[in-house]
Amino acid sequence: MIHRLFQTAFLCFLVLLTAPGTSPALAHDHDHSGHSGQSAHRLEEVTVTAKRLESFIQDNPQQVEVMGRDEIRERNFLDTDTAVDAMPGVSVEPSGTGLGARISIRGSGGTGRILILVNGRPAGGSQYGSAVIGDIPVSMIERIEVYKPPVPVWLGVGASSGAINIVLAPDGKADGKTRPSARFRVLGGSYGTAEATASKSMSSDNQRLQLSATGKHTDGKRGNNDRDSANISAQWEMQTPDARAYDINGRYYYSAHGNPGRDYNPTPDAEQTFQKASADFRAQGMTGDTGSYKAKLFADGVRLEDRSQTGLESTLETLGIGVKGETDWCEDTGLWSVRTGASARHETVDHTLSGDHDRRQIGLHGQFDRRLGAFSVSAGARGDWASDFDPAPGGNLGISFKPGAGRIIKAGVGYTVNIPTFGQLYQPSHGSIDQVRGNPDLDEERVISSSLGFIQKAGETGGISVTLFREDVKDLIAYQEFADTIKRPVNIADAWRCGVEINVKWQPFEQTEMNFNYIRQESENEANGEELTYTPAQKFTATVKQTLKKTDTRLEIDMEAVSERFSDLENSREKRMAGYLSVDAKIAQPLKWGGHPFELFVQVRNLFDNDFEIHHGYPNDGLRAYAGFNVAL
Repeated sequence: MIHRLFQTAFLCFLVLLTAPGTSPALAHDHDHSGHSGQSAHRLEEVTVTAKRLESFIQDNPQQVEVMGRDEIRERNFLDTDTAVDAMPGVSVEPSGTGLGARISIRGSGGTGRILILVNGRPAGGSQYGSAVIGDIPVSMIERIEVYKPPVPVWLGVGASSGAINIVLAPDGKADGKTRPSARFRVLGGSYGTAEATASKSMSSDNQRLQLSATGKHTDGKRGNNDRDSANISAQWEMQTPDARAYDINGRYYYSAHGNPGRDYNPTPDAEQTFQKASADFRAQGMTGDTGSYKAKLFADGVRLEDRSQTGLESTLETLGIGVKGETDWCEDTGLWSVRTGASARHETVDHTLSGDHDRRQIGLHGQFDRRLGAFSVSAGARGDWASDFDPAPGGNLGISFKPGAGRIIKAGVGYTVNIPTFGQLYQPSHGSIDQVRGNPDLDEERVISSSLGFIQKAGETGGISVTLFREDVKDLIAYQEFADTIKRPVNIADAWRCGVEINVKWQPFEQTEMNFNYIRQESENEANGEELTYTPAQKFTATVKQTLKKTDTRLEIDMEAVSERFSDLENSREKRMAGYLSVDAKIAQPLKWGGHPFELFVQVRNLFDNDFEIHHGYPNDGLRAYAGFNVAL
């Protein structure tokens, strides 16, 4: 199944690359004065998009954080996981097997539902609460958007604890700047880590194409934790003179790795092979003078082969195909806007143990935004139908107020229904039957989220924000460990989580930037009065970036402090995870090599080699160091 999907995507790219008039134009990365009108139009379209996003962040009641391509490249993130983890209030922890990651926003821990999107559509491929985003090459990311709850309805269903949208675009002349057409990265480091990445960009005045490939090997610190992985990606984009745009993206990811298991329940002979393929087509353009539309067609396929400690072999295959369309209308002066949309998706899963299952989903949404002087009001509603569950309503209401220059007050409330995932219902954890099983009797979660925030801007980049937040959940889905040491999901009648998030951005000197984020929260499982699993009472992160003027050397220190957490519903001392402090460091030195930009870098993780667990029974790998170079041609 996954091979057919990948072959189809590859044939689509082959047709596009060999189409008359496409390949020759993309063979050069130079300006063409004869088509300066199209270049200017493309630059104008990108500028309008950036200004509109900035306006949405400032004026809309929703709370959004954005990181663009320039910052991603400047900070030299080695993969998409670490780039997302660097966003304020976001935590990305690798899963026990290293396949996928557990992502939380505002300390949502192991029970919050985070919606992961790629170009505005569901990413697909998630396993047991872990989001598989390792197939996304960091070199193709245009920006990362983090929407903190309550989340606007147009993003999609299943975002009760927040949403992350990873926007992809070729690294060409999107903004009128001439960039290098090829980039390479080679690195090596602790535990036999070796990695090589190459990307090639080609562009004309109205088209862009980028190809990317990565190969990686690591032995891992623990036994049976070795991994070989690779991914290839391609993205093509075309802009027409009448303001229409089309893009196609294809990605393939492969991983063969051991599964060490928990340190108290090791599985030294368990192995897995994971494959994921994704394909996307997107069209967008203008409708009249003040309207726009977007249409997306997408597909994801996963094949997971698992050999357990007992020698039992099983196979998991999933396929998801979907379509999503949106229209956006706004008044000439921007006083109001209306956004409507619909989506449909069909998912199938076939597992050796749990059998065949499928789900068909249809969703409708509408949102109205209105400016009233210093106030902005937003109201949205959505309805979702799934073939295996009852219809699910959702909605959000928000208001923002600007009492003075650089000051914004934002308040919002939202309601959503989370349908159990296939992983929670049927699939084992990342395919590992030694650790986790599903529960086909789960009910939907019903979630009310609310927030009240105050923002004070200071200059162009500085400022402080203080946000109170709360989340109340009926029939919360959480994992309980049984006597056979296997975890299974169960419903908790009532649970809640509330707290405060403080975010500070400060630039004390021209070449120095500091970011601080602090979360203080309480949570409770009302069935037993204990804290929710993997939900820390406190978390503090700090980033300090310094550029040395004379040499352009870039330095970065990242610190993370997390209070104790509990991995079981009973909050037993045996399953307690102690709090920890971890410090990472980066240094990058730009140089010139044959007239081309060349950069040497060293990155150190867990600088002081502190012992802590990323999940219960899965210790952190301790001190690791990586060194390498980036070159642009």
